Amino acid sequence: MDYYKTLGVARDATQADIKKAYRAKASKLHPDKPGGNAEKFKALGEAFECLHDPKRRAAYDESGMDTDAAGRELLSDEALAALLIRDAFMHVIIDHATLDCLTPAKHFISEGKRALTKQLALLKSKFKRIEAVRKSVKHKHHTEEDLYSKTVAFAEEWLTGEIAEVERSIAIGKIALQMLNDYENTGPKLIGVDARVERQRQEIAGIIETLRGMA
Repeated sequence: MDYYKTLGVARDATQADIKKAYRAKASKLHPDKPGGNAEKFKALGEAFECLHDPKRRAAYDESGMDTDAAGRELLSDEALAALLIRDAFMHVIIDHATLDCLTPAKHFISEGKRALTKQLALLKSKFKRIEAVRKSVKHKHHTEEDLYSKTVAFAEEWLTGEIAEVERSIAIGKIALQMLNDYENTGPKLIGVDARVERQRQEIAGIIETLRGMA
């Protein structure tokens, strides 16, 4: 994945450019928003985490790899769940006009988990299709250079990896939600008219964020 293309910035973009591009795209891709995309939102976050850190960005520019992200593969599910919670709280603290930071953080993770569950079902349906088309094409001479069979095998291997990754991400989301049960909201709970006002404030904040991205 090219982090610069993911954010839509040039390789010589300033930190201000990177931050502006991230906020503009994040407001559109967030799973809570209509037309949002959990997978693209996650990729956007990974790109921003790397490029807004000068040391990680320099290493990425030199090698074309984000060694910090690669190191995450070695982390336990619990450690990754803790990082997910941190990202959820960060999103709520910065972008939500609310005094209740726990509920939207749980919603943030739940929506991501729900989107991943849908993606998992789609991937599994594609995997089943491989069985249906496996023998639909054959080489006339039964040569070892059967490109169709090799492509089917490659597609099967790739989908297996994608399914495993999404299943792990769903499991991490479940762990994160369980970990959030150890927290409680101590801020004022908004009810009735106050809740409607709060929703309006959040909608206005979203519009302002979108306008900022267009500026």
